[in-house]
Amino acid sequence: MSTVVLRRWYGALVFTVPKAFVLENNLVAGSAMHCAVFEHDTLVLRSVRQQLTLGELIADTPADARVPGWSS
Repeated sequence: MSTVVLRRWYGALVFTVPKAFVLENNLVAGSAMHCAVFEHDTLVLRSVRQQLTLGELIADTPADARVPGWSS
């Protein structure tokens, strides 16, 4: 477990996210995160994964990998 220090930034308290977490979750400044508090003293952060539509998935699939007869 890492220890982080809260800092004041304008009217808010902020902390630095550990680099390993940033790299594992492909985060950049402005990335959306889910935040939940449990039992008054546990904070959980989870990266928000983009939900792709079926159309986007099909469009990103190479033509030679598609099943013959299916429309693109």
